[in-house]
Amino acid sequence: MPVTVCALISYTYSRAYDNGYTDGLGSSIGATYYPLPNWSKLDWALSQTNVNNNLTASFIYDLPFGHGKRFGSNWSNPVNTLAGGWQVTLIEKITSGFPVFVVDSANGSGVNFQNNGNSFIRPNEVCSPTSNFHQSLSEWFNTSCFTNPAAGELGNASRTPVNGPDFVNSDFSVIKRFALPWESMGLDFRAEIFNLFNHPQFGLPVSPVNGYADANSPGNFGKITYIVNNPRLVQFGLKFTF
Repeated sequence: MPVTVCALISYTYSRAYDNGYTDGLGSSIGATYYPLPNWSKLDWALSQTNVNNNLTASFIYDLPFGHGKRFGSNWSNPVNTLAGGWQVTLIEKITSGFPVFVVDSANGSGVNFQNNGNSFIRPNEVCSPTSNFHQSLSEWFNTSCFTNPAAGELGNASRTPVNGPDFVNSDFSVIKRFALPWESMGLDFRAEIFNLFNHPQFGLPVSPVNGYADANSPGNFGKITYIVNNPRLVQFGLKFTF
């Protein structure tokens, strides 16, 4: 007996760069800090919308049970109505984490770079914040790699020197179509489970208030404090077609 399996898989690798948004000021988490003539290249870095890797896969599988299937072809009509003709689907989505904007609110440069009421510069980056480093929610990157610039200096760190956590999510559903006495009518039952494995999707290691990772905030710098998805969610539905 034929087995029906449908699969769609897509993968995208990309890199998106910018030096601020087209409003000339940048957003609250992607602002420019070098608004000096011909220095826009110093702000050139990964965009806050950059996703290096994006994988989406979906599968639809008709279970081989019931009339006309590999198993249960001789079932009675009541048994086939309950146990035959089921279909399962799975949608898997995996993406890289978004870039993180690191700032230093201890502006000792002598230059008042105003953005949304804040005067920030960037810290100095003295080592690789992710090399040979064990990530945790309390310290997602090596915070000791960022130091305050000397007085009168702006800091050499990139606008987006680190990335946040990856995103992994699985959605699963079970579908059954019940035949009705009238040929043009049907009844569909669906049981859907969103975030099947109850996998937490952690937010960026930034302040949820302003979207920055502030090197001058030692108690919170590099710490992840929130999640961006719902826990496992189960829902049931019936659809009558005619």
